[in-house]
Amino acid sequence: MLITVFACSKDYDAEVCSELAFKKFHGQPNASNEYDKNCSNITHKYTPEICQKALNSLINQGSKQLIIKKYGEPALKCFTEKDFRLFMKK
Repeated sequence: MLITVFACSKDYDAEVCSELAFKKFHGQPNASNEYDKNCSNITHKYTPEICQKALNSLINQGSKQLIIKKYGEPALKCFTEKDFRLFMKK
Protein backbone atom coordinates (compact mmCIF):
# COMPACT_ATOMS: atom_id res chain seq x y z
CA MET A 1 0.00 0.00 0.00
CA LEU A 2 1.39 3.37 -1.01
CA ILE A 3 0.27 6.45 0.87
CA THR A 4 1.01 9.84 -0.54
CA VAL A 5 0.95 12.82 1.74
CA PHE A 6 0.63 16.31 0.38
CA ALA A 7 1.62 19.11 2.69
CA CYS A 8 -0.47 22.22 2.43
CA SER A 9 1.73 25.17 1.79
CA LYS A 10 0.61 28.44 3.32
CA ASP A 11 1.59 31.75 1.85
CA TYR A 12 2.75 34.10 4.57
CA ASP A 13 2.14 37.77 3.96
CA ALA A 14 1.59 40.82 6.15
CA GLU A 15 -2.08 40.00 6.74
CA VAL A 16 -1.48 36.36 7.69
CA CYS A 17 1.40 37.33 9.98
CA SER A 18 -0.69 40.02 11.69
CA GLU A 19 -3.45 37.49 12.38
CA LEU A 20 -0.87 35.07 13.77
CA ALA A 21 0.55 37.88 15.91
CA PHE A 22 -2.87 38.47 17.49
CA LYS A 23 -3.15 34.75 18.26
CA LYS A 24 0.39 34.65 19.64
CA PHE A 25 -0.41 37.57 21.91
CA HIS A 26 -3.45 35.65 23.17
CA GLY A 27 -1.11 32.79 24.08
CA GLN A 28 -2.09 30.24 21.45
CA PRO A 29 0.98 27.96 21.25
CA ASN A 30 0.50 26.63 17.70
CA ALA A 31 0.01 30.11 16.31
CA SER A 32 2.96 31.34 18.34
CA ASN A 33 5.26 28.68 16.89
CA GLU A 34 3.96 29.31 13.38
CA TYR A 35 4.48 33.06 13.80
CA ASP A 36 8.02 32.64 15.12
CA LYS A 37 8.93 30.23 12.34
CA ASN A 38 7.43 32.04 9.36
CA CYS A 39 6.96 35.75 10.05
CA SER A 40 10.32 37.04 11.23
CA ASN A 41 11.31 38.20 7.74
CA ILE A 42 7.92 39.60 6.75
CA THR A 43 7.13 43.24 7.41
CA HIS A 44 3.73 43.58 9.05
CA LYS A 45 2.07 46.28 11.12
CA TYR A 46 0.55 44.31 13.97
CA THR A 47 3.12 42.41 16.01
CA PRO A 48 2.97 41.04 19.56
CA GLU A 49 5.01 44.08 20.61
CA ILE A 50 2.37 46.43 19.17
CA CYS A 51 -0.31 44.44 20.99
CA GLN A 52 1.62 44.88 24.24
CA LYS A 53 1.86 48.65 23.68
CA ALA A 54 -1.84 48.78 22.86
CA LEU A 55 -2.67 46.80 26.01
CA ASN A 56 -0.58 49.20 28.09
CA SER A 57 -2.52 52.08 26.53
CA LEU A 58 -5.82 50.37 27.31
CA ILE A 59 -4.75 49.79 30.92
CA ASN A 60 -3.59 53.39 31.36
CA GLN A 61 -6.27 55.20 29.36
CA GLY A 62 -9.21 52.78 29.26
CA SER A 63 -10.57 53.90 25.91
CA LYS A 64 -11.25 51.91 22.74
CA GLN A 65 -11.38 55.13 20.75
CA LEU A 66 -7.87 56.11 21.82
CA ILE A 67 -6.60 52.65 20.86
CA ILE A 68 -8.23 52.94 17.43
CA LYS A 69 -6.84 56.44 16.94
CA LYS A 70 -3.31 55.48 18.00
CA TYR A 71 -2.97 51.92 16.60
CA GLY A 72 -5.84 51.46 14.14
CA GLU A 73 -9.04 49.43 14.48
CA PRO A 74 -7.37 46.04 13.84
CA ALA A 75 -5.43 46.53 17.09
CA LEU A 76 -8.67 45.76 18.94
CA LYS A 77 -8.02 42.12 17.98
CA CYS A 78 -5.18 42.22 20.51
CA PHE A 79 -7.73 42.19 23.30
CA THR A 80 -10.17 39.71 24.75
CA GLU A 81 -13.57 40.65 26.10
CA LYS A 82 -12.09 40.14 29.56
CA ASP A 83 -9.43 42.78 28.81
CA PHE A 84 -12.16 45.25 27.92
CA ARG A 85 -14.16 44.42 31.07
CA LEU A 86 -11.09 44.79 33.28
CA PHE A 87 -9.51 47.90 31.81
CA MET A 88 -12.20 50.04 30.18
CA LYS A 89 -12.84 53.15 32.22
CA LYS A 90 -16.53 53.67 32.85
